[in-house]
Amino acid sequence: MLRLFFLHPLGPALILALGGLLIWLGSAMVRWLRSQGPALAILRPAVGDRLPGLWAFVGLLTVAGALAALVLLRAPPIQANLRWTWQPLTVAGSALDWRLDGWNWLAALLLLLLTAVSLLLQDLAAPQQVGGQRTERTLWLAAAAVAFVFSANTVTLASCWVLLDGALALRLRPGEGAEPAGRAWAMLSLTGVLLLGVLALLGESGIRTMLASGAFTPLELALLWVIALVRAGVYPLHFWLTGPGRFDAGVRVALHLVAPTTGLWLLARIHGVAGPEWLRRPEWAALGALALFGTALAAWTVNEESLRWRWIALNRASLVVMAAYVARESGPQALVWALVTFSLGSALLAVGQATAAHWGWRLPAGLAALALWGFPGTPGFLARAALVFPTDLATAIPLFVVVLAAETVFAAALWEAVQSKSPAQQASEARSTDSAALTRQAMPGPRPGWATLGRLTIAIALVAAPILAWGIAPQQLASLASLPASLTSPALIWTLQHARRSVWFGLLLSGLGGVALGILRPRVFGQMRGWQQGIAAIVSLEWLYRAAAAGLALAGAGLQYFAALGEGAGYLGWLALAGVILWVLLR
Repeated sequence: MLRLFFLHPLGPALILALGGLLIWLGSAMVRWLRSQGPALAILRPAVGDRLPGLWAFVGLLTVAGALAALVLLRAPPIQANLRWTWQPLTVAGSALDWRLDGWNWLAALLLLLLTAVSLLLQDLAAPQQVGGQRTERTLWLAAAAVAFVFSANTVTLASCWVLLDGALALRLRPGEGAEPAGRAWAMLSLTGVLLLGVLALLGESGIRTMLASGAFTPLELALLWVIALVRAGVYPLHFWLTGPGRFDAGVRVALHLVAPTTGLWLLARIHGVAGPEWLRRPEWAALGALALFGTALAAWTVNEESLRWRWIALNRASLVVMAAYVARESGPQALVWALVTFSLGSALLAVGQATAAHWGWRLPAGLAALALWGFPGTPGFLARAALVFPTDLATAIPLFVVVLAAETVFAAALWEAVQSKSPAQQASEARSTDSAALTRQAMPGPRPGWATLGRLTIAIALVAAPILAWGIAPQQLASLASLPASLTSPALIWTLQHARRSVWFGLLLSGLGGVALGILRPRVFGQMRGWQQGIAAIVSLEWLYRAAAAGLALAGAGLQYFAALGEGAGYLGWLALAGVILWVLLR
């Protein structure tokens, strides 16, 4: 019975959705219990104290169940696809198809790890204020994301796109949080119109086209590529990820890692169908290099720790796209290491920053910085080694210089992310120097509880273990993803011995230059804070988004005005109608 319901490509998503539904029902029951009269007043305090840990525990059990189902999918007998076909009387009909292969399985594994980290990090600062809403919405977002990455054809992809948009908007808590869901919902919904255009171009008989092996026209490939770029939030199409507001670490992982990972999965699918020569052009490589430099500069110039983490994640997402622009291979084998670096490296940095803030231990953040930078023995080094600039392009040397500058500034941003102080430490240093304040500064801060330490420890283990295992033994990842080990994941010793001189040169210069920039950052920006804020405002492209939004609002107001005139609002509408009548009568 369990195999029938859950051991198929949609099984992990169903487990996550059912777990979220269970938590939602439990939360509704507790709210009803709290609303009752004095007869249940004795039970309410005890129930309220245990709710945060209970919902988090149920959520983690749900993710563990989905992970177990995902692992069992690889055990024989393997049910490689789940297909639902419908055949109306008047049209061609189609089929929703979810399929299991190595790339889909690896993307789902990354999504489940990120979901677990998001649940472990959510509301560490004030766990007693947590209800079940955040946990259930995170599980629903993960369920939609897992269903999305198992999509096998275009009509299934479009259906799961709508489902993922709804889950993402629900996770952003529209109308309740500081960050409105309107920006993300608007951009992704407009991008969904492009996906509808792809379905229209394919026609009734073409919407069953398989993503992994379908024959798409250049226009269809271009539209799918733009759609994937927006979903991944890659610079300069990152606006739905950089809206105003502050999130805790758990929400940041859900928004900036879970959702973009699905877009990067789709990029690899399209890249595999189109082939490496489709995007191997100097203008696209130049755009990728500028994206790396812009996001690195934004990460280095901002002061707030959460914003810096956001730009660091955007930079590594741009690295995935840059790898597609210069790759010799096509598909997942060209992008797998950059994707692992983005997802797990950024997640470990979020965990490391939370650990430093609550525990005072900076080693996880340092390990994350090394993995993101590309230290040998981590997935970041393999992603850096796979970044081969085509020497037949006239812009190969300038591109290498721009990417080297971007990596240097990025290393400086990582240095600042590891060395930066928590908000509590900054507030402590900003206190007055009277005797009472000095006494308070000398006293040690409150020690985190065992529950917080346990959550942080589990989160570190979940992310650091695959980073170290896959970085030291790359063949393990090739086996999991069913990728050719000879092309994608040679032994680490072989990679170290055959790495190009440009890899070592870039690693050395970016490391030394980044540390120097990180140390000199207070001097550089100490006397020119206005310049610092101006640089951050320019490279973030927020001004471009606001200008585009204002232009669309103006165009919408104009269309509304002319529509009102056409409907007869105001004397101008009646005059126009009279003119049309006279023209018809007197022509």
